[in-house]
Amino acid sequence: MRLRSLLTAGLLASVLLLTGCFEDIVNTFDGEPQVEFEQYNQPFSGSNNYTANVGFGADAEDPTTFALRLNLIGPHQGTDVDINFVAADEEVDFDGDVVATASAVEGVHFSLNPSDGRAVFPDGVECGAYPHTTACPSFSHIEVTALPGGLAPGESVTLILELQESNTLIPAENYKYYTVNLSKASDD
Repeated sequence: MRLRSLLTAGLLASVLLLTGCFEDIVNTFDGEPQVEFEQYNQPFSGSNNYTANVGFGADAEDPTTFALRLNLIGPHQGTDVDINFVAADEEVDFDGDVVATASAVEGVHFSLNPSDGRAVFPDGVECGAYPHTTACPSFSHIEVTALPGGLAPGESVTLILELQESNTLIPAENYKYYTVNLSKASDD
């Protein structure tokens, strides 16, 4: 029994000694600051995280406004920084091939806020040890107002949002597009 206890103690001591020999790995993003569309929990997204499907009844006229979240990838900045965005005519893949075409018309089917096409990430100098609290956000939003009055019953249109480079930030290539499908039920 004593031998068993000594073996157990020796094994435990060996394990404790070995764990002190491993290097602490810290993953830190050290590239140029980028922006992406949030991958999860976007409004009207269902299971497809890069597409919102907003449907209206055949008689709907009242606008619906929702915010699409943008994430800052990189360290907080000491001043306000921004990313540009547009309602794009098409979405292209990494090879430059068109994979989707927009059909929604601004002012008829949708409006965007901020209307100047610039989403701002606030000054992060006060973040301290708590960089992910609401007092120190690492995110911004683009508000989309869907205008069902511009849709005929049974009509569907597609809005493609694209993040574009600004003076301070670049879009993350794999998450720079977001699609919003707007539809109105038929009269049937």
